[in-house]
Amino acid sequence: MAEADIPRLQADLEQQVRERTEQLVAANQQLERQIAEHQLLEEKLHTSEAQMRALLEAMTDIVLIIDVQENTIQVAPTNLNLLDKPVAHLINQTVEQFVEGDRAEIFFSQIQRALAARQTVHFEYSLNVEEEGGENFMPRFPAATLRLQHPLSPNSISNQQEIWFTASISPISEHSAIWVARDITDHKRVEAALQKARDELEMRVAERTADLSKVNKLLRQEICDRQQAEAALSQSAERFRVALSNLPIIVFNQDIELRYTWSYNSALWFKDREVIGKLDAELLPVEDEQELTTIKRQVLMSKVGTRVEVCLTFSGEVRYYDVTVEPLRNATEEVEGITCVAIDITDRKQAEETRQEAYNKGILLQEIHHRVKNNLQIVSGLLYLQSRSVDDERMLQMLQQSRDRLHAMALIHEQLYGSKNLDSIDFRNYIQTLTKSLFTSYGTNTKAIALQVNVKPILLDIDTAIPCGLIVNELVSNALKHAFPQGRSGEIIVEFYMAEDNNLKLMVRDNGIGLSEGINLQTHNSLGLRLVRSLATKQLKGMVEVDRTMGTTFSISFNKIGNW
Repeated sequence: MAEADIPRLQADLEQQVRERTEQLVAANQQLERQIAEHQLLEEKLHTSEAQMRALLEAMTDIVLIIDVQENTIQVAPTNLNLLDKPVAHLINQTVEQFVEGDRAEIFFSQIQRALAARQTVHFEYSLNVEEEGGENFMPRFPAATLRLQHPLSPNSISNQQEIWFTASISPISEHSAIWVARDITDHKRVEAALQKARDELEMRVAERTADLSKVNKLLRQEICDRQQAEAALSQSAERFRVALSNLPIIVFNQDIELRYTWSYNSALWFKDREVIGKLDAELLPVEDEQELTTIKRQVLMSKVGTRVEVCLTFSGEVRYYDVTVEPLRNATEEVEGITCVAIDITDRKQAEETRQEAYNKGILLQEIHHRVKNNLQIVSGLLYLQSRSVDDERMLQMLQQSRDRLHAMALIHEQLYGSKNLDSIDFRNYIQTLTKSLFTSYGTNTKAIALQVNVKPILLDIDTAIPCGLIVNELVSNALKHAFPQGRSGEIIVEFYMAEDNNLKLMVRDNGIGLSEGINLQTHNSLGLRLVRSLATKQLKGMVEVDRTMGTTFSISFNKIGNW
């Protein structure tokens, strides 16, 4: 190395020293700043810890941190006056060392409940604690739940006192919790004193108000009875009002002078006229007023009620009333007026008159039927007397036929005379009576010739019954005379019913020798057949059919006549 290079190397070395020095100064400045920041943080931490300690020491609560996993207890900075045992005796002790007997298990159960629920658990409890200087000195610290008390021995009862706490256990991690307990013994004692005072006050109030309760009970019963009586009265009045509103009944009161003081439904009697304070003379025609006033004054004098039927005229219309008049008495049973109840019976009176007229007409009609029947029987008797003087057999048959026809008509009038219904007769009963009479009249042997009547119970009016009866009379008579010659046996059947076409059908048939083919119902001169044809077609407005198969069958079809 040449001497000429030495200055250059010295210059490079000085440059490196200056750069390194600058770096060291910068690093030193950075370190000073970090130290200053660290010191500031430590000061803030100390200040925060001092503030927290001051806060905890100022609290009236006991704060413990319990680690369930390590089974240890730590005491947070707490006012030492709240502890009954030195802090050194509490720190880092296990729960089993700190809590005697089975209390550790109960202690853990409360903590586990808070940890499991992940929320704060609140409760109150009491603890028996040795007084200061006692042999079994214990901290005023939560060791049980819900009034769990330390076991006491007879020798230590006098040295113990019951301390009440309210505690809150809050989870702070998965395995640890903070227990904050506050002594509420004074509060409990105040509560107990207040409760005792309240009980004593209630007892004194109960004793002093016993009589008042009895009076109140009697008063309530009286009010209840009064309310029930008022409700019953209101219900009765409402029922009375509803009953009257649906009936044509007039009710009113009048005083001693017979002036109207109250009325209900008076419009049914006096229309829209005002009646309160008025006399009957101001409201009724003279004759009606005199009749009613006489009745009412008799009740006032006799003090006995009465019931009468009166006829009054309103605006030219005559109305009938059933009137009941009763004396109206006050609380001392003195008569102070009358109460009247009037019921309009005009419709009933008119119905009674109508029934009476109908009854009179029925009596008259019965008498007519009776007399017609008697007259027919007289004529039949005359024909019978006439037949006794006639020798001609043909003439005797004609007279007998006439008598049968008269008998058929007389039977109808006889049934109508004995019936309650004068408009119609029981046709089945009538046919049975008529056919039996014909069998007797012709001296028929009922063992040889049988009779069968198939007629439903049906009522026919007289306009239908008479022609039907005469037809049956003619056809049954012809069958008895001609269908069974020389003692031949057989059967005669009479039927009457409603056909499917709603027409009535009358049938008379026999199983005798049958009607001769040469006999034409339309042209035959026999009086009996002509009568059948005329009655069926002209009076009944029907038609006649003849069937000669297996005997003879006459069928008459017709519509019903009249109202039946």
